[in-house]
Amino acid sequence: MFFLDFYGVGDTRFYLYLSPLFLFRLLTGQAFDIPCDWQENISIDPGLNNPLSAHWYAVDWDGNVYVVAEHFAAGKDIDFHAGAIKEISRKLNWKTDGRGGQ
Repeated sequence: MFFLDFYGVGDTRFYLYLSPLFLFRLLTGQAFDIPCDWQENISIDPGLNNPLSAHWYAVDWDGNVYVVAEHFAAGKDIDFHAGAIKEISRKLNWKTDGRGGQ
């Protein structure tokens, strides 16, 4: 495993652990399909005046976390953001209900 050392606020320290395969793909820009069972979460940081940010996360069998997609926009209404999030989820074939189904 390789790791990157990040420093946070105050004495808080964060580490990002990277497998050799992940590091290779990151450095070479090799795209690959994300298996459905890697799908983990969608995080949404709401914003109407400030940007809304949404990220789709996948976790592989070694615990590596991948940011699969991002939606980022400001000054838009809730319907716009909901539509964009649904469209990205559809394109990724991402689970969209609480039970992990479509």
